[in-house]
Amino acid sequence: MDLNGIFGSVGTAGAAIVAGTLADLWGWRTAYIVSGILAILVGIALVVCIALGIVRDREGQARPLEETSVRAMKRVFGTLVVTIVSVRFIFQATSVALPKLFSERLFASEGSAMGVGALVSLIYVLSAVAKGHGGELTDRYPQRNVFSCASYYRSRRCYWFSRSIVGSWCRAPC
Repeated sequence: MDLNGIFGSVGTAGAAIVAGTLADLWGWRTAYIVSGILAILVGIALVVCIALGIVRDREGQARPLEETSVRAMKRVFGTLVVTIVSVRFIFQATSVALPKLFSERLFASEGSAMGVGALVSLIYVLSAVAKGHGGELTDRYPQRNVFSCASYYRSRRCYWFSRSIVGSWCRAPC
């Protein structure tokens, strides 16, 4: 199961609501200052833990490496590059666009930053739940089947969602 992805989404969700709350209470600069100080403190704690031997690298490898062909390595590398670039592009777009979209469309620029942060947090928590369910399904069933069904489901929902948005904005039949 993708625990790293789940906790990454939960961390992003927490960051949205914390930043919104800090911005409402003490101004937007506070959100940057507090997160910067926390990042520096966590980095210092990690360096101390490494120096004390609390955190260390594992000895040896988990399992022996198999011989792979150059062609297979190129295929895997190409697939990973496309996947990683696509995922990061979408994440960057949503992490920047969601707060602005919610602020302008839902609150008409009059809502609180905490309210916008709470909605963005809800989206990221729901994505973490979906990642958890996807991980459970891929543990039980072949990955190809799970990802094919999920892609079909997502594409249909995106189609109908975009059709409803374009139809309501343009007042044109789709």
